[in-house]
Amino acid sequence: MRERATARPREDTSRFLARVLRHEPSAAGISVDPKGWAEVASLLKGLNAAGYPLTLDGLEDLVASSISERGTPRFTLSPDRFRIRANWGHSIQIEGAEAVETNPKGFRDIREETQHADEPDGPMNGKSPWGSPVVVAAVIAAAGTLIVGYWQFVYKPKNPPVVFLRLLVKDANSHLPLSNSHVEIIDGSQRQEDNTDQGGFTRAFSIRSSGQPTFQVSVDATKYEPTTENIDRPTSDGTQTVELRRSPPIESPRNDEHAVKSKPR
Repeated sequence: MRERATARPREDTSRFLARVLRHEPSAAGISVDPKGWAEVASLLKGLNAAGYPLTLDGLEDLVASSISERGTPRFTLSPDRFRIRANWGHSIQIEGAEAVETNPKGFRDIREETQHADEPDGPMNGKSPWGSPVVVAAVIAAAGTLIVGYWQFVYKPKNPPVVFLRLLVKDANSHLPLSNSHVEIIDGSQRQEDNTDQGGFTRAFSIRSSGQPTFQVSVDATKYEPTTENIDRPTSDGTQTVELRRSPPIESPRNDEHAVKSKPR
């Protein structure tokens, strides 16, 4: 039986998230696009597998509270909460990203093992232009409080909650899972698709838990009749089963010698 991952300290999880999104996506078994964006559903599964379990709300809170010494957010979560990226410090090739020097390990510098690799020191070589470190800390704390407050009470309620849904495709007669079935989900203007694995499961789709009562699912597979269904909109993470019926066999034309009349000679 697989052991359930236990929660890690927030700072450890934030460091690991920075490592994944800036330097080593494979550490969580994910990939990022040319602009550094990663799919949230895949990231949450990868974090859990790596021993850093997080829920979607936990990730959102981590992003909101992860602020650099300069008072800027380390990560950006897209408004629909489907994608996430690091804001700077990449050692992997990212379009439009701030260039950084890397050591042979592929990290920005050896500090990455003990703290966040934040942006390079400015012309003051790390010294505050405001003088007292106490003043700087107070300003950063106030800015962080404002950002978190804005996120929680102004911005966040505008985003509909998102849940993750997997589809299981089965044979309607034998109830056995069907692999390599093509599944397409249409949720308003959003279209997602995937093929089922050997167990008949798709990946976890991101579904808004509010809006129309249902969303559309289309499934097709070789030797089966394609089907389109309206599925009740989920309110929590889970699995939905869709069953396909086999296509009727195509009969080849027969030569009925009794039906053919001979022409008189």
